[in-house]
Amino acid sequence: MSKIVLVTNQFSVVVKGLEKKLKTLQHEVTLVESGFLGISEDNFRNDVFLIYLPDTLSVDSPKFKELNMLCEKIRNNTCGLILIGAASNHDQALKTAPLLRGV
Repeated sequence: MSKIVLVTNQFSVVVKGLEKKLKTLQHEVTLVESGFLGISEDNFRNDVFLIYLPDTLSVDSPKFKELNMLCEKIRNNTCGLILIGAASNHDQALKTAPLLRGV
């Protein structure tokens, strides 16, 4: 059983379904629906962060800065990170958030 933090910036049926499935598999899931800034220090005691990427992520967006801060904290706390969402969002995230490559 893993302790998982599922982070989303918007409501998604996909995220709700994933949360339900993970709980069915006996994982402990904490859903953070308020985005990256809704993550508390206690969340870094978990094993894995599942990040549902926002539809738009650009270098000048506040979400970009929040994502970079989150990556730094994840790296420092040796948590795992899994990105979920559209493939184009993954590509954009890797281009704009270089810290993702080191997590």
